[in-house]
Amino acid sequence: MTRTRILIIACITCFSANAQQDFSSVWTNYAPGSTLYNSNSFDGSFEVTNESGQTFQAGDTLWVGYQLDGNFYSLDLTPGSASFVLLQNDLTPGSSITTGAPGTPTIGGLSSPIQVCCVVFGVGMSSVSPSFPLDDNPNDNTSCFVLNPNNDPSASIEENQLSFMFELYGSTHELIWNWETGATAEVCLINSLGQTVYKTTKSFDPGISKESIQLQPGTYYVIVNIDGHTIRNKIALL
Repeated sequence: MTRTRILIIACITCFSANAQQDFSSVWTNYAPGSTLYNSNSFDGSFEVTNESGQTFQAGDTLWVGYQLDGNFYSLDLTPGSASFVLLQNDLTPGSSITTGAPGTPTIGGLSSPIQVCCVVFGVGMSSVSPSFPLDDNPNDNTSCFVLNPNNDPSASIEENQLSFMFELYGSTHELIWNWETGATAEVCLINSLGQTVYKTTKSFDPGISKESIQLQPGTYYVIVNIDGHTIRNKIALL
């Protein structure tokens, strides 16, 4: 089990002068700049990649969190805070880990759209700062999408242009798409453990198309991104 801790960002006042770090973060299920409509909660998982040339050892502390409309939060949404993840294995150059709050964090009282970002500060307590002082390239420390509690003004995309269902044939699950109009879409399937088990981006022609995909019985989240719009659905396969 991944261990996390919380740190109040305002308490950090000293930084290492010669540390060389470079990390990037990206949402597991949201494209940068996309909008999730009709929701005040989101899937909290995101991927952190070691973009530097050095290896960070197992046992090091990787500091992460969220940024909501410019303000920093820990993974449990404590304001002005950050959380650390204890690395279970060496994080070698180019390798990644998935972290973030389990389940779907909820923002209470949300009435208007806000920008939600995943954040990686770096390894070590001295990396925790809104300015990312130890990172060689702070431009990719965050990845953001918009969380909008209101209905999608182009909701017809979900209601009229896209429907999806699964049918099971023996040991093969077949994904059947029925498109009213053609579209280029990013499709992602996440299992109940928060693991991405299928992801693709391709163009779909109007009408019915079929695709075979191997899945285990269980509950899955289907996330489809079309033209900056995110459509979510949950299915149970027996």
